[in-house]
Amino acid sequence: MTSKKILIVDDDAFDNSLIERALRKLSPPCDIVILDDSRLAVVTFATLAPDLTLLDINMPHVDGFQVLLQIIEQARMNKKAIVMLSGSTNPLDKERALEIGASDYRVKPSLLAEYDSLAEELIRLHT
Repeated sequence: MTSKKILIVDDDAFDNSLIERALRKLSPPCDIVILDDSRLAVVTFATLAPDLTLLDINMPHVDGFQVLLQIIEQARMNKKAIVMLSGSTNPLDKERALEIGASDYRVKPSLLAEYDSLAEELIRLHT
């Protein structure tokens, strides 16, 4: 099994560190690129060609829905997964993300231990 390339786009450093820690515990560990500035997401997605992109919704400058709209066609063509990983429990956010074309919508875990199982599940289901 080869290492998976993961792109995380989220302006929250703490959330990034939690999901990164969980992903790095997997075997083999993932190659991870973290962006805290969503304005760089489209270019980074195109050059990195990640196997999985984790995308927050609420970010300054460009929100996750706008990023998703800009990268979804390329993701579909290359059969790459984009998972919205957000703190929002609003069902309308989930509905919108899936309508645009996200592969999945997950709410960020509230417990540290839940990040490990989330990371395993995301890799298993979406790469």
